[in-house]
Amino acid sequence: MRKFIILIFLGLLSMISYSLNFSVSPTKFDIDMKQKKTYELEIVNNTGNILRITSFFEKKEGYKSLAENIIVFPKKISIKPGGKKDIRFTIRDLEKLEAGSYKNLFVIREIEPRNNNIEIVDNKDQIFNINIITEVALHINGVKK
Repeated sequence: MRKFIILIFLGLLSMISYSLNFSVSPTKFDIDMKQKKTYELEIVNNTGNILRITSFFEKKEGYKSLAENIIVFPKKISIKPGGKKDIRFTIRDLEKLEAGSYKNLFVIREIEPRNNNIEIVDNKDQIFNINIITEVALHINGVKK
């Protein structure tokens, strides 16, 4: 019975992890505010189609923002089905930042595909696809003393 429950749990876990069009790791970054460093994250395409992704930053309320100081390469990527790509970012001008707590959200969003697959059959039925756009927000935290 225990093995059966574990098997069901692992099955549900795998269904949840592949329900998103892409997966990202790691999901949180603690920034070293003393020295310049390049951070890297990996994005995996979980679909059978080419996936286009863009990235940007959002400010968290009540905290200072690092968005103006972060350089991302590349900002837009395309990933083959089942493929992996890396996005890197670095924070510049650390010495010029004021002391305090910095928090941002690094948002990774799927670019909506152009879908012209609407077909009219006998003027009665419409066949169309519904695309769900995936968006993941990663925490970027840093404290400068």
